[in-house]
Amino acid sequence: MDHSTGHHEPLITDLEAEAMLSRLEAGRSKRYAKPKAAYLLSGILESPDGAPWHGNAGSYRCGRKNIKAEVVDRSILERIASDLLAPAFISAILARARESATPGAEAREAEKIGQEIAALDRKVARLTDLLTETTAPDALLRKIEDMEADRGKLLEPRNLS
Repeated sequence: MDHSTGHHEPLITDLEAEAMLSRLEAGRSKRYAKPKAAYLLSGILESPDGAPWHGNAGSYRCGRKNIKAEVVDRSILERIASDLLAPAFISAILARARESATPGAEAREAEKIGQEIAALDRKVARLTDLLTETTAPDALLRKIEDMEADRGKLLEPRNLS
Protein backbone atom coordinates (compact mmCIF):
# COMPACT_ATOMS: atom_id res chain seq x y z
CA MET A 1 0.00 0.00 0.00
CA ASP A 2 1.39 3.43 -0.92
CA HIS A 3 1.03 5.96 1.92
CA SER A 4 2.76 8.80 0.12
CA THR A 5 0.34 11.44 -1.10
CA GLY A 6 2.62 13.84 -2.97
CA HIS A 7 5.67 13.88 -5.18
CA HIS A 8 8.15 14.04 -2.30
CA GLU A 9 10.34 11.27 -0.91
CA PRO A 10 8.44 9.38 1.88
CA LEU A 11 9.80 9.79 5.43
CA ILE A 12 8.93 6.17 6.34
CA THR A 13 8.51 3.02 4.29
CA ASP A 14 5.17 1.40 3.59
CA LEU A 15 6.12 -1.45 5.92
CA GLU A 16 6.89 1.00 8.78
CA ALA A 17 3.57 2.83 8.15
CA GLU A 18 1.63 -0.45 8.26
CA ALA A 19 3.35 -1.44 11.53
CA MET A 20 2.51 1.92 13.10
CA LEU A 21 -1.11 1.69 11.99
CA SER A 22 -1.35 -1.84 13.39
CA ARG A 23 -0.03 -0.65 16.76
CA LEU A 24 -2.50 2.23 16.82
CA GLU A 25 -5.40 -0.07 16.03
CA ALA A 26 -4.28 -2.61 18.64
CA GLY A 27 -3.99 0.15 21.23
CA ARG A 28 -7.54 1.36 20.53
CA SER A 29 -9.04 -2.05 21.15
CA LYS A 30 -7.42 -2.21 24.58
CA ARG A 31 -8.92 1.04 25.78
CA TYR A 32 -12.08 0.61 27.77
CA ALA A 33 -14.49 3.23 28.93
CA LYS A 34 -14.29 3.64 32.66
CA PRO A 35 -17.43 2.03 34.06
CA LYS A 36 -19.69 4.19 36.14
CA ALA A 37 -19.48 3.32 39.79
CA ALA A 38 -22.36 1.20 41.06
CA TYR A 39 -23.71 2.04 44.45
CA LEU A 40 -25.71 -0.85 45.85
CA LEU A 41 -27.72 1.19 48.33
CA SER A 42 -27.95 4.56 46.59
CA GLY A 43 -31.51 5.83 46.81
CA ILE A 44 -32.31 3.33 49.58
CA LEU A 45 -30.19 4.67 52.42
CA GLU A 46 -31.62 7.50 54.48
CA SER A 47 -30.29 9.48 57.40
CA PRO A 48 -32.28 9.42 60.67
CA ASP A 49 -34.06 12.62 59.58
CA GLY A 50 -35.06 11.04 56.23
CA ALA A 51 -32.47 12.72 53.98
CA PRO A 52 -31.29 10.39 51.17
CA TRP A 53 -27.69 9.19 50.78
CA HIS A 54 -26.31 9.10 47.21
CA GLY A 55 -23.25 7.47 45.67
CA ASN A 56 -20.40 9.88 45.03
CA ALA A 57 -16.75 9.10 44.20
CA GLY A 58 -16.64 5.73 45.98
CA SER A 59 -18.62 6.93 48.97
CA TYR A 60 -22.18 7.51 50.03
CA ARG A 61 -22.86 11.21 50.51
CA CYS A 62 -25.56 12.98 52.49
CA GLY A 63 -25.07 16.71 52.66
CA ARG A 64 -21.43 17.15 53.68
CA LYS A 65 -21.07 13.71 55.26
CA ASN A 66 -19.31 10.93 53.35
CA ILE A 67 -18.92 7.25 54.21
CA LYS A 68 -16.94 4.77 52.10
CA ALA A 69 -19.45 2.81 50.00
CA GLU A 70 -17.46 -0.43 50.33
CA VAL A 71 -17.67 -0.33 54.13
CA VAL A 72 -21.41 0.39 54.17
CA ASP A 73 -22.26 -2.17 51.46
CA ARG A 74 -20.20 -4.90 53.14
CA SER A 75 -21.78 -4.20 56.53
CA ILE A 76 -25.33 -4.26 55.15
CA LEU A 77 -24.75 -7.40 53.07
CA GLU A 78 -23.23 -9.21 56.04
CA ARG A 79 -26.27 -8.31 58.13
CA ILE A 80 -28.66 -9.51 55.41
CA ALA A 81 -26.74 -12.78 55.07
CA SER A 82 -26.83 -13.23 58.83
CA ASP A 83 -30.56 -12.55 58.96
CA LEU A 84 -31.25 -14.95 56.10
CA LEU A 85 -29.44 -17.72 57.98
CA ALA A 86 -31.15 -17.01 61.32
CA PRO A 87 -33.22 -19.95 62.58
CA ALA A 88 -36.25 -17.72 63.25
CA PHE A 89 -36.23 -16.43 59.67
CA ILE A 90 -35.83 -19.92 58.21
CA SER A 91 -38.67 -21.23 60.39
CA ALA A 92 -40.96 -18.38 59.33
CA ILE A 93 -40.18 -18.96 55.64
CA LEU A 94 -40.79 -22.70 55.95
CA ALA A 95 -44.07 -22.14 57.78
CA ARG A 96 -45.24 -19.70 55.11
CA ALA A 97 -44.22 -22.07 52.32
CA ARG A 98 -46.07 -24.97 53.96
CA GLU A 99 -49.12 -22.78 54.47
CA SER A 100 -49.08 -21.70 50.83
CA ALA A 101 -48.58 -25.27 49.64
CA THR A 102 -51.49 -26.63 51.67
CA PRO A 103 -54.30 -27.63 49.33
CA GLY A 104 -57.26 -25.32 49.63
CA ALA A 105 -55.38 -22.50 51.39
CA GLU A 106 -56.37 -20.04 48.68
CA ALA A 107 -59.96 -21.26 48.70
CA ARG A 108 -60.16 -20.83 52.48
CA GLU A 109 -58.73 -17.30 52.22
CA ALA A 110 -61.20 -16.42 49.44
CA GLU A 111 -64.08 -17.81 51.53
CA LYS A 112 -63.00 -15.74 54.54
CA ILE A 113 -62.84 -12.58 52.41
CA GLY A 114 -66.25 -13.43 50.92
CA GLN A 115 -67.71 -13.70 54.43
CA GLU A 116 -66.24 -10.33 55.40
CA ILE A 117 -67.74 -8.73 52.27
CA ALA A 118 -71.14 -10.29 52.96
CA ALA A 119 -71.06 -8.94 56.55
CA LEU A 120 -70.19 -5.45 55.25
CA ASP A 121 -73.02 -5.68 52.70
CA ARG A 122 -75.51 -6.53 55.47
CA LYS A 123 -74.32 -3.58 57.58
CA VAL A 124 -74.54 -1.20 54.63
CA ALA A 125 -78.09 -2.42 53.89
CA ARG A 126 -79.16 -1.79 57.52
CA LEU A 127 -77.65 1.70 57.48
CA THR A 128 -79.32 2.44 54.14
CA ASP A 129 -82.67 1.46 55.65
CA LEU A 130 -82.01 3.85 58.56
CA LEU A 131 -81.36 6.76 56.18
CA THR A 132 -85.10 7.13 55.50
CA GLU A 133 -85.84 7.36 59.22
CA THR A 134 -83.26 9.97 60.27
CA THR A 135 -83.22 13.75 60.03
CA ALA A 136 -79.38 13.89 60.10
CA PRO A 137 -78.12 11.39 57.52
CA ASP A 138 -74.53 12.75 57.30
CA ALA A 139 -73.08 10.43 59.95
CA LEU A 140 -74.75 7.40 58.39
CA LEU A 141 -73.49 8.36 54.92
CA ARG A 142 -69.91 8.71 56.23
CA LYS A 143 -70.16 5.27 57.86
CA ILE A 144 -71.49 3.76 54.62
CA GLU A 145 -68.61 5.35 52.67
CA ASP A 146 -66.10 3.91 55.16
CA MET A 147 -67.63 0.46 54.81
CA GLU A 148 -67.59 0.70 51.01
CA ALA A 149 -63.90 1.65 51.17
CA ASP A 150 -63.23 -1.41 53.35
CA ARG A 151 -65.16 -3.53 50.87
CA GLY A 152 -63.05 -2.14 48.01
CA LYS A 153 -59.85 -3.08 49.82
CA LEU A 154 -61.08 -6.62 50.25
CA LEU A 155 -61.80 -6.83 46.53
CA GLU A 156 -58.31 -5.69 45.48
CA PRO A 157 -56.51 -8.21 43.21
CA ARG A 158 -54.22 -9.47 45.96
CA ASN A 159 -57.28 -10.55 47.96
CA LEU A 160 -60.12 -11.48 45.63
CA SER A 161 -61.00 -10.62 42.07
